[in-house]
This record gives sequence, structure tokens and C-alpha cells, in this order.
Amino acid sequence: MSRRVVCVVTDTAVHAALCESRGRDVTVVDHGRVSFDAPDSLLVEHDPEALASAVTEAVSRLGSSSQPVTLVLPMQWSFVEVLPSNEARLTPDSLRFELERFLPLPLEEVACGFEVLDQGQILAAALPVEPMKRLLERLTERGVSVEMITMDATAARHGSADHAESSGVVLRDVRWQRFLGRSSGPEYKVGVSGRIRHDAGTSGTLSPMDEDGDGDGTGEVVTGWIVLELNAHTTGDVATQAERTDASESTLTKHIGMEALAVIAEGVYSPSLLDLRTGALAADDDGQRLARRAARILATALVLLAAFLAGTQLELRAVRSHLQTLDRQRSGLYRTVFDGQPIPPEAALRVASERVRLEGLTGRNRGSERSVTGTLPAPLEVLRGFVAALPPETRIYLDEARLDENQLLLRGQTVEHRDAERIAEAVSAAPGVEARPPRTTRIKSGGVEFTISGGPEHGR
Repeated sequence: MSRRVVCVVTDTAVHAALCESRGRDVTVVDHGRVSFDAPDSLLVEHDPEALASAVTEAVSRLGSSSQPVTLVLPMQWSFVEVLPSNEARLTPDSLRFELERFLPLPLEEVACGFEVLDQGQILAAALPVEPMKRLLERLTERGVSVEMITMDATAARHGSADHAESSGVVLRDVRWQRFLGRSSGPEYKVGVSGRIRHDAGTSGTLSPMDEDGDGDGTGEVVTGWIVLELNAHTTGDVATQAERTDASESTLTKHIGMEALAVIAEGVYSPSLLDLRTGALAADDDGQRLARRAARILATALVLLAAFLAGTQLELRAVRSHLQTLDRQRSGLYRTVFDGQPIPPEAALRVASERVRLEGLTGRNRGSERSVTGTLPAPLEVLRGFVAALPPETRIYLDEARLDENQLLLRGQTVEHRDAERIAEAVSAAPGVEARPPRTTRIKSGGVEFTISGGPEHGR
């Protein structure tokens, strides 16, 4: 048993049918109908939101909203032609180019489908891509997946119980009728015509072809054609048409309302049914869906990253502004302490080191010439020993000297890396001091910057 959801769009409604197939028998298990005033063409201004809403509501009434849908559209929404038999033109590409000369749109703007008829003739149809894409997007947003798109006339031709013996099918709707089939000869005819109204309250329909030869298009319906009345309130038209023509009632096989929709639904199960879910309208496979989802995630991530970088940039500007304010305050303090001297790059470190120097000179350890165990000697004693051990040829520019009872820090410039090592050795030569290896950086303008740290001597 195979189940399908078939959604048929007529002139005035959207019908959804839940169908079950057992062998060759197809049964409509459930049905939902939603009123909808369908546009006469996809190329006129219309609202895809309204159609998507009607389809979604009709499908939801079946309780099978998660099942893929076969969408059956009115034939006037597509461009349809019967191409003559030619074995050399049976490839899809050649058929597309053959169909192009009948189209008002470029091939890039339509999705094409083909079906082989009797005598090798080809039924070709083209559906405008852009309006259908908008409709499919709205349906996807509502959780409705469309697996196949076809036309009502060709589905009805496949679905008729008398399909093998019948010559054609006529679908009568409120405003339009669609037809597909053969007349007296082997050639197929396909088309759409509008319904007409007569006086005295009677109604009739335009015939698929002008059989009486008077050119008015109102000849009799060809014997053997199947007639489908898609709306129950138009059932009187069949009798009226039979009275208007010489054809007897028995020559017409009529299907009214739900029975007509069941015939169309049955045709959906035909493996050779024309499918317009091709080209730009083709259903995505798992890989394409995954790639599109990854693209959406990547786009979202890029937007979030751009927002983060913008916020970071604003924060960085605020930090820079704060640092500039702080630097101005430090420079002002430096001018107060060292009036008339040029401001070095690191004014704050120079001010801090000067504070340490002054504290050392005012002498927390003054009164004792000897260092206490575990602490540095007095600053002047350390500097005196450092200068005495410094080689005469070593040149040094001291930016900062910080000394207290627990640590020593020298920062400045010299000529070479080896000179920085000699300076560290000279610091270690001072009594009670142990210096660590210097950290040095080459200056582009020449010379080396160094930083030497140390502390109290242990075990020497």
C-alpha cells in the first residue's frame, strides 16, 4: 500500500486528498477543501502567500502535514505545446530548444517537463520559475514539502479508468476549461478556453475544438472524451451541453466534483506523468539542503562576527581615549617632578623609579652599613659596587633604576647584547646582590635595550 497527498488547485478552491494505492486501485481516504480565488496566470500580479496559506490549511485538514505533497496546477498556469514526432529530438536539451520558439520567456526563466504521447508525439510544458519559487519558499516555511508538480489535464488523462480507450479529457471549471487529447486523427490537441454563458439562465462551455466548422469554437464535444466537472455547482453544464449538441448523453463519460478529483489523484500514480519539479524548481537532495543550511549558518556567524568586531572597535577606541588621558596626567606629573627635563617614553616608570630612589636615599636602612640577611644592601652601596665592577669600555644609558630592600630593576640602553651581559655581571659583583640574565631587544635605530632584574644574594 502506497500513500500520497495530492493537492489540486482549481479556479475557486484548493483541494487536498489523502490517497491510498493498492495495486492499480487508488482510493481517496480523506479530503480537505479551502476556498481560494486562483489567478488566471502566474505572470499576473498575485499573492503567493495566499496560495501557500490555502495549500497548508487544506493539507493540515488531512492530518498528514509531514508527508510530501504532489501539487497539481491548472494547465493555464503553464505554457503547453504538443511537439511532432522526431526521434532525433528526444533528448531533454533538444526538446527544450524546440519548445523555446513557442515561449514568451527565455529558457532560463522557465522549468520544462516532457511526456511522450501516442505516435511519438511529445507533450511539452514550461512553468515560470520566479513565481513558483516564491510559492515553494512560502510552503517550505510552513513545513509543506512539494515532491512533484504537474498539470491537472495531463494527470486527469492518466487517471481516467477509461484512459486506454478514451481519446481525450476535458476539465470544466468555474472560469476555465482545459483539454488534452485526440480528435478524429492521430494528432493531439491541448489548450485552455474560457467558459461562456447563454441567455435564459442556461450555461455552456467552449468545446476543445471547432467540430462543426463554423469557426465559433462552440461545436460538440468529441465522442469518447472524458468530462470532469471540478466544482459540484456546475453539474448542470454537462446536461446543458448534451442538449445543445447532437451528441447523446451516453457518449460522454462524466465525473462530478469529488469523483473528478479522484480521477486526477489516480493519475498522479502514473510513472510516466509529466513532472515540472525540474531545473531551477528541482527538489533539493540531502546534500544540497545540508549545503544551504551550512551557508545560512555561515552567514549568521559572519553577521555576529561583524557585530562583535564593531563592538570591539568601539571598546578599543574608548580604551585608547582613556590611555591618552592617563598619559597626559602622567606627563603633567613628570613635568612637576622633573621640571625642564625631556619626557621619556615611559614617564610613569621613571616617576615610580624616582620615588624608589628617594625612599632609598632617605633611608629606611640608614643607620646600618651592613645588609640584613635576605635583603638588598642600601641603594647607594649597590650602585657604588655596580659602577666599580662595570668595565670602562662599556657604554650605558640608564632609563630607570629601581632598588628597594627586596628587588633591583635596571632598564636602559647599550651597544651590544654582550654589553648587556657585562652590565648584569657588574650588578652581580656588587656586595649582597644577585642579578638574573638580562632581557635584550635590538633597536632599529641602533643599539640594544636591556632589562636586568635581581634580588638579594643567596648562599654566596
